[in-house]
Amino acid sequence: MTALTLNASRKTKKTAIGEIPVDWEFRRLEELVQLNPRREKQLSDNKVVSFVPMASVTEDGKLVDVHSVPFKKVANGFTYFQNGDVLVAKITPCFENGKGTLVQGMIGGIGFGSTEFHVIRPSSKIHTQFLFYHTVSHRFRARGVSSMTGSAGQKRLPAEYISAYHIALPPLPEQRGIVDVLEAWDRAIERGEKLLAAKQQLKQGLMQGLLTGKTRFKQFRTEKWKVYRLSDLLERVFRPVTLSNETPLDLISIRRRAGGLFFRGSVTAREFMTVDLNRIEAGDFLVSKRQVTHGALAMVRKDFEGMHVSNEYVIFRCRASDKLHLPFFDWLSRSPRMWHMAYLASNGVHIEKLIFDADDFLKEKISLPPSLVEQQKIVEVLEASDAEIRLLERELAVLHDQKRGLMQKLLTGKVRVRG
Repeated sequence: MTALTLNASRKTKKTAIGEIPVDWEFRRLEELVQLNPRREKQLSDNKVVSFVPMASVTEDGKLVDVHSVPFKKVANGFTYFQNGDVLVAKITPCFENGKGTLVQGMIGGIGFGSTEFHVIRPSSKIHTQFLFYHTVSHRFRARGVSSMTGSAGQKRLPAEYISAYHIALPPLPEQRGIVDVLEAWDRAIERGEKLLAAKQQLKQGLMQGLLTGKTRFKQFRTEKWKVYRLSDLLERVFRPVTLSNETPLDLISIRRRAGGLFFRGSVTAREFMTVDLNRIEAGDFLVSKRQVTHGALAMVRKDFEGMHVSNEYVIFRCRASDKLHLPFFDWLSRSPRMWHMAYLASNGVHIEKLIFDADDFLKEKISLPPSLVEQQKIVEVLEASDAEIRLLERELAVLHDQKRGLMQKLLTGKVRVRG
């Protein structure tokens, strides 16, 4: 295989989309593709074909969960496509979120899918994958959003937008070189995603085992876990603040599904228009009264020391530091079982209108390792797993940013691929 190198473009010419290399063409997509082609032939009713619902297309261009169905089920009223076609979602927010894919692996080379797809079939003048990278580029999506028509909730991308879209078209060998470079980034991203998924699965297994006592450290296996009422471990605290109009307030909230605390912003008491606030301290355990059944509860870390919450939050403090290592309880709170306990301690007629009752919650019981050392070791293992996952997430984010930046330069000729 010929080695590929990247070079900055030198000789350029001006076009409506900016300067492009002099040896590239400036073309409308309608000159290079066939848009929403008709089915070429009728199939027998029982012929098995591939079917692609919108849900089978991910926001990063992957095609998953392709269904096999008899032709008679999709013969009428569905979008037709074949291997090598590019699908682009028509509707918002699917289009805005980047839903689109390159069609590959269809049974017999053809498939059917949601009518909310535009189908773009490349001619011999444009490399299929090169076309796909254009359709997922920031420029194509951003301009498409401004071209969508219809009512606010049901806007659609018109076919005319795709037909009239201009691209800078390099010679086919350079198109293939650009695809090779971007596919290398895609492979690196895919490897990172697989590793991240494996680490997340491992973390879930560790939580399931370590937080229930099914998995024990060797030195603690002979010690049985003990059952405690929460009121023996936690107590509710109040730290009301006295406000003047110009009192500065740093406000925090809790994300659902154990997403932790986050900083909402700084305001003055005059701007916030309330006088019922509490100050929080590191080591508090915070519960959102209205969102706790969705996993909105977490321990307060040092980063949030001295910030404020409204009376929509309940503040607990550990009252038995000889029995409970609060970071262990914080990990317990990330489990569906704890969310169910919070649900049982909430009152209301509908899950979205339930209000958490702190007194009822403190009547619940939990099991704990009898040794604080075991609780601490469990926390160390889980936090190490969490740190590894956060590192992988940051590395993936960097890869995505690098690919986006490189794609923009490659597709406009600012950086050239040389064989």
